[in-house]
Amino acid sequence: MKLNPIILYVLLLFSCNNKAQIEFGKRYTEKLLQVNIDTLGNYQNWHNTVDSMLCNNDYSQIQLLICDQEVNYKINLNNHCSDDVVCFTSRNFLTIQNDSIYKYNIGAYSFDSLCDLILRDYPNNGLNPRLSEAPHKFVLSFIQPNLLDHKTVKERLVRVLEAFKRTELGNENLKLSLGLDLNENFDFDKIQYEDSIYREMEMLLEEQDFTL
Repeated sequence: MKLNPIILYVLLLFSCNNKAQIEFGKRYTEKLLQVNIDTLGNYQNWHNTVDSMLCNNDYSQIQLLICDQEVNYKINLNNHCSDDVVCFTSRNFLTIQNDSIYKYNIGAYSFDSLCDLILRDYPNNGLNPRLSEAPHKFVLSFIQPNLLDHKTVKERLVRVLEAFKRTELGNENLKLSLGLDLNENFDFDKIQYEDSIYREMEMLLEEQDFTL
């Protein structure tokens, strides 16, 4: 028997309201749009839903609602509309990709080391040139395979939240963004570039990463 989507949403909302709630991330706008992840499908559906809502609602922020067995998590995301031009520095990101952790220009680590990696990166204050410049610039980038099922994505996201909670840095200080794996979404071999222009773009990006 298939449930009406409205009835399903009400049931999910009711079940979520009966549990303790833990909120992560800061609210930086009054226009907060809540998304219950149990109404979404695979990971690409998660990302596309968030992106579409941000692009169609100016000055908005997405709050993900995760109904777990004992606790409800609310995550105030750090995402921006994909049409916006946003500048960032690679050293300020710690990336959770699939079931591994990556730090640009350093290496890859197991998922279980996330808590320790956050504690190394977050308070760096620019001392190590490969780690974050300042605590308020530090971002966890959550990237999963496009077609990964809802259950697995949810479990991994909860593990990320629990790891950050264990750091005792303050739940409100989590900056988390959902991202897509570009290698899964674009076939670069089919894009035609003039060699000189392509090399010029590469050099410009390398130069920017050095100066930022």
